[in-house]
Amino acid sequence: MFSIDLNKITETLLYNPEEPLLFNSGFFIWFFVFFIIIYSSVAHNRNGRILTFVIFSLYFFYKACGWYVGLVLFSAVVDFILSNTIYKTKNPVRKKALLILSVVLNLGLLFYFKYTNFFIQLVNEFSSGNIRPLNLILPIGISFYTFENLSYTVDVYRGHFKPVTRFMDYLYFLSFFPKLMMGPIVRAADFLPQLDKPYFVSKKEFASGFYLIFSGLFKKIVISDFIYTNLVSYVFDDPSRHVGLECLLAVYGYALVIYCDFSGYSDIAIGIAKWCGFDIPPNFYRLTKVNPLQNSGAGGIYLFPAG
Repeated sequence: MFSIDLNKITETLLYNPEEPLLFNSGFFIWFFVFFIIIYSSVAHNRNGRILTFVIFSLYFFYKACGWYVGLVLFSAVVDFILSNTIYKTKNPVRKKALLILSVVLNLGLLFYFKYTNFFIQLVNEFSSGNIRPLNLILPIGISFYTFENLSYTVDVYRGHFKPVTRFMDYLYFLSFFPKLMMGPIVRAADFLPQLDKPYFVSKKEFASGFYLIFSGLFKKIVISDFIYTNLVSYVFDDPSRHVGLECLLAVYGYALVIYCDFSGYSDIAIGIAKWCGFDIPPNFYRLTKVNPLQNSGAGGIYLFPAG
């Protein structure tokens, strides 16, 4: 007889520090399928689209790092208020003071979680002290949404664009789950105007999104995870047991692991965004030979978005 284990479902839906939500996890497939079904049904309604994305994004972050999702909400509220106040303020001294306040709050939050225990360790080593490290867990994605907050406030301060007046619009920009964990970092001036565009995904965009998602998973699962498990971790666990060439290959392998991790996640994020009707810029570039017949000026080597 078919039965539903409600306890098991509840455990699956709640945050588990041993199994955080990642793009390459099994739970993400069900999460994404459910999201696409709901999102597609409201995609042509601006408010419905924003509300759906915000709810799923905050839940995604909760499943990835628990109640640290509150940091996203806190930083969104603070920078939404500060950016609008900066825009309305005419006094340049007060304007700069508000910008400094935004920088201090955002970087202070980042440094607290990322470097507090590091400095405690340094103090203990240099002063023979016995300060106990704090029980801190680095929230996933804190670097990315911190710098997006800062770029937004700085752009408003410089007068590059008018800040949004609806908090949900800003929360949508900040918590957009495809880019929340490993980027790419998106400037508000590129992202926010797309909120008012009608939802439309062409066959070309859908195919491009599918290719990016598939290639990103390939980089992450097939290349990065395989090299890390079978070479990097194996050698780094005890380098003394291996010859110099093996250690050297492990070092280069680790560089490839880092690249494929970030590049893979970025590709997945860009691909998902395309399926949702958004264009976000790539994080990684390649050297491309420019045809001098198609570009003014001398030919040469230039950086172009990889894709």
